[in-house]
Amino acid sequence: MNKSISNIYDVEVKNSSIADIEASAGTARQILTFTSTDRQDGMMMHTNYPEFLENDSKGVGKAFAENGYCTNQQTYGPGKVQVFFSHHNKTGQNMWYGVHVFNGNTSAANVKILNWGFSTGFSNAATPVYQYFDTTTQSQNIASNGSWWVLQQQIPANASGSYTPFWGIVTLEVSQPVIITTYAYKNISSLKGTEVPYPRGTAYSDDIAVLSGYGDGYHLKKTININVSDLENSDYWYYTGEHSWWGRNNGELTPIHIVGTDLTATPESTDDTLNQLGNWSTLYDFTVNITNDKNTAKTVYGFISGNPSQCYPVIKTDSDIKDWSALTDKTKRWFQETIPANTTYTYKFSYMQASYGAPATMHAWSLSSTLD
Repeated sequence: MNKSISNIYDVEVKNSSIADIEASAGTARQILTFTSTDRQDGMMMHTNYPEFLENDSKGVGKAFAENGYCTNQQTYGPGKVQVFFSHHNKTGQNMWYGVHVFNGNTSAANVKILNWGFSTGFSNAATPVYQYFDTTTQSQNIASNGSWWVLQQQIPANASGSYTPFWGIVTLEVSQPVIITTYAYKNISSLKGTEVPYPRGTAYSDDIAVLSGYGDGYHLKKTININVSDLENSDYWYYTGEHSWWGRNNGELTPIHIVGTDLTATPESTDDTLNQLGNWSTLYDFTVNITNDKNTAKTVYGFISGNPSQCYPVIKTDSDIKDWSALTDKTKRWFQETIPANTTYTYKFSYMQASYGAPATMHAWSLSSTLD
């Protein structure tokens, strides 16, 4: 029986993470497997390098159009592409950031904006996800050799001390191959259309552990089956967005082909500059089937927990949405439902990890309202 989650709770039950509870309880974590059929839709255009957008010694933005660079550029179509970008404005000046589409075909290309979101500042980290789920579709026919700015935003200087963090997400559907470019610039008149992706450096000081490029599939769907009789013996735990071997799911994290190189970042890489993946802005659609296989009604609870480096998870149901900004080593109860005896309830919800911090997030299902 399908059941709507009408209310997302926000009850702190532990001043520690699920991982800490797991360690003390000795409960085994579930390792989820995402198959190729669980990965849907098209390209993930991932843009995070360089993370800190700075000036050079002449006061010109290093990775800026004024210096002949863009931050990412991919050709894609037909189909859907999700453009994700996350940077910090460290120039000390106001700047602009944009997502540009160019149609080099001999016929017009139709481009639709399906989802869109943008924000500046750590305190507004979840805002793009709220906007993403509340976007009115826009459509534009781009003539041959024509272009369209699908996003242009001004980034203020030093809103968070010495820099301003910002990130955004745009989901496009294109009718034929187009060139999609992300630009940082101070004056739009500096753009020539010949910019190339800023080259990957060779040291951590050059943001080498962050990535720009593309991956295949930005939309994951997963079904989880839980029996109440199993919860009587052990809570059900799993991670999302964890890249290390001890908590990594199978097939979850999207490998990134690094623009301008023949390198591919994968979670299995032993090179720490090529395994820092986390599926920021990936859309997860979870279906959870909870079967009460007992002869009395049982109440089941759902929890979410962060990590020491903070994360910014967002959960959306048919009628509610909730974020936990800068969630660290705390555990929050967000779900509870009493299920009649010998009944299966099916719940559906979407999940997305907003930018900033480390993406690893812990999830748990239990018969205890406090995970005791």
